[in-house]
Amino acid sequence: MIGDIRPAEVVRQVGRGERVADLVNELKTLTFRSRTPELPVGLEHGIVSRADGTRWLVRGGQEGIDLADFAGYRRLLVHTHGRPTGPSPADYNFLVNNGHWSSYVVEVGTPAPIKFSRSSPWPQRPGGN
Repeated sequence: MIGDIRPAEVVRQVGRGERVADLVNELKTLTFRSRTPELPVGLEHGIVSRADGTRWLVRGGQEGIDLADFAGYRRLLVHTHGRPTGPSPADYNFLVNNGHWSSYVVEVGTPAPIKFSRSSPWPQRPGGN
């Protein structure tokens, strides 16, 4: 299934003080558990911030999360991929088109989030590559 990009659907609000490691594990788990024969790589999940400072865990489609109608959307902090691919060309385009400098991708099957930015075409893992 190519082009399965769906509008952001709220899963839950992220509370102040939640540990990053716990959120990363939750994102991976939600993506893994959303796999079906029809959705073999699972649905992308992400954490977005709103202009009011709140953060939300959301889900989209297998190939992306459409944030165009997400009220008060400010920034995509992190999102998942259902298999190790590294940041996609669409991920880089999203940064540029939304005026973001960097973001993270969390992939099922890899241990650490991957930071990517507009100035670096190669993903960076915390602590080096």
